[in-house]
Amino acid sequence: MKAYYSDDPIEAQKSKRRNPFGVIALILSLTAGTFYVQSTLAANVSLNSGAPVEFGQGITATTSCTGSSAITVVPQSSFENVSGGGSNKFSSLRVSGIPSSCQGTVFYFSAFENSASAALSIFNVNATSAAIFMKSDNTFVNASGASGISVTTLSSSSFNVEFTSPVANSNSIYKITVESKDGTCSQGIGCVIGSVGPGGGIVYLTPTSVGNSTGKYFEVSPVNASGTYSLCNLGTVSGLGLSLSLGNGETNTASLNANSSCNTSSNAAYAADQYSNNGYSDWFLPSYFELKAVKDNVRGTLNNWSESYLSSSENSGNSVWWIDFDDTVSCGGGSWPGCTTYKDAPGNTVRPVRSFSGLS
Repeated sequence: MKAYYSDDPIEAQKSKRRNPFGVIALILSLTAGTFYVQSTLAANVSLNSGAPVEFGQGITATTSCTGSSAITVVPQSSFENVSGGGSNKFSSLRVSGIPSSCQGTVFYFSAFENSASAALSIFNVNATSAAIFMKSDNTFVNASGASGISVTTLSSSSFNVEFTSPVANSNSIYKITVESKDGTCSQGIGCVIGSVGPGGGIVYLTPTSVGNSTGKYFEVSPVNASGTYSLCNLGTVSGLGLSLSLGNGETNTASLNANSSCNTSSNAAYAADQYSNNGYSDWFLPSYFELKAVKDNVRGTLNNWSESYLSSSENSGNSVWWIDFDDTVSCGGGSWPGCTTYKDAPGNTVRPVRSFSGLS
């Protein structure tokens, strides 16, 4: 792991200037709605060097991943017109000169007022930092997945960040900071089995895991879903197509929740679907082989687990597979460390899982 590194902040002295948008603002304010006029951000800043640099002409900086190679940051503003007035907003950044040594790194950009220690909100109402990830193929993406920001790869060493919902007024910004850090699995970056995933669970399958052809990572929830459940409210519910296969838990869950006999608060798929953690609500009831992979790969690293868990895979019209986690049950045997129970049998424990497309 690279050491944590935070670059010296951009120190800036605000320059006196005339408002280039005065006449435009007067004209455009007569029109309701929002309108943007692109311009350079008229404020003086310095990045590392201590000498003020005019926005629009490029600001140079070094970060931990760039070493002695300086990158260039060009901030820009847009005039936002609204009914009755308008203002210049800090609306985008163009960054270039990034070396390939920054692959796997997240760049964080923030803006500050002259005397405030807290970063300004710069987009999406209250987001104070733009996090951009450099992938192994030299493309750049939004590392946070947040709305209100658009990232465009310009070349193998440059990108543009647009704040589609800019917040900060350009005349309030006195300094901009940039830092680089290694990406973490909580961001969906560099995940391995046993890592803590974005949903706060434990990653138990990667795209290279044997049998995983989904191209996705899988994480298991940090705790059981509260309560115990049956799969359905009827003993026999045929035609649901509840596959055993790895990669089918999500579709199994959707199929169960689409059936009125299987989607009440007493049912397992409903409980998994309603589970949320770390801001993620896309959890589901794992298929047999997804659940088996939890037992095989991370049972020893889970902080807590129950003796058995219900899967979303049916054995027949009236039975469903569950897996013994403590190896005390003799049924199943061989490569089938599980048993079946009736679909309407109550008292079963549920451990939700989720899949995600990681960044690498």
